[in-house]
Amino acid sequence: MDIAIVLSGHRHGKRGADLMLRPFAESTLLEHAMGKLQGLDAPCAKYVACADRTVKNLASQFDELRTIRASHLLGWVDADATAKRFSHLRTLPETHILVVNPAFPLVEADLWWQVIEDFLSCSPQGIVSAEAVCGPFYLAGGQPLTQEGPEFVGNDAFMLISRRSIDRQLTSSTADFSPYILSADIARSVESPHDLVAAEAILTLSRLELSV
Repeated sequence: MDIAIVLSGHRHGKRGADLMLRPFAESTLLEHAMGKLQGLDAPCAKYVACADRTVKNLASQFDELRTIRASHLLGWVDADATAKRFSHLRTLPETHILVVNPAFPLVEADLWWQVIEDFLSCSPQGIVSAEAVCGPFYLAGGQPLTQEGPEFVGNDAFMLISRRSIDRQLTSSTADFSPYILSADIARSVESPHDLVAAEAILTLSRLELSV
């Protein structure tokens, strides 16, 4: 079965221009993600979706990564723009595609592959990363919700879809996807310069702990 992992090579964060190109862990966020993808020992095609030449030039430094042209909407998280944001996926020949976001530097490449294996073993409609958010929760009018326990909220760290149903999946709600729950310690996304500093500190600390 053909499998592809596609790194979304967008440059900007929600609250920071060129955030993915700022210094991070002796490189940049984008290069950090590209290095993880290249270093993954797994039977899959590896792509970087590039919306501009800057990202394409960075990807060219990694000999195992192929580049594909992507929309300028690549970094958007607006659900209404999903089909255009990922329109480049329709050009790929692989049957299953995992899209990964460089804004989640604490998610390791081994987990990406674990997601694919879990998908193949249980064959859901699709998989989307999510995290548990604890309440209390309230409706817009201030009324409390009655259900107990945490809510699972999609966080855009990754999304796995099948080539066979890509058109339907890209135009439907992610409610059709099975959530893959990330622990709080790796679900941290980089959306601002402050997030960048915090994520790098956590990554450095985890590496120190592994070296002891």
